[in-house]
Amino acid sequence: MGLTVAEKLIAAALVDGEMKRGNRIGIRADQTLSHDLNGVMSYLVLEAMGIERVKAGVAVHYMDHNIIQADFKNADDHSYLYDITSKLGVTTARKGSGICHMLHLEHWAVPGKTLIG
Repeated sequence: MGLTVAEKLIAAALVDGEMKRGNRIGIRADQTLSHDLNGVMSYLVLEAMGIERVKAGVAVHYMDHNIIQADFKNADDHSYLYDITSKLGVTTARKGSGICHMLHLEHWAVPGKTLIG
């Protein structure tokens, strides 16, 4: 039996492991997408790991989940996110640009490329 489209895409991006049901594998990330809801924790982990640049061909961060400034917390998070994404070479979409999933699809998505986010 042949491979499904998803299996073919994963096989093309495979960098570690063997594609067998239940096996752990590693794939090349062609693109990354992050947003302000979970981006702070993600970028703190990258900093703790000593990552200096994101290596994906396209890395975009969106400010679309926590844009209401009810107190200082969101503003502090956004300030950190602007700083760290600049440091890591990640493109940052401006607040209020739209919904990250749709923006990424419209502006960055490429058929056959992997997206982690």
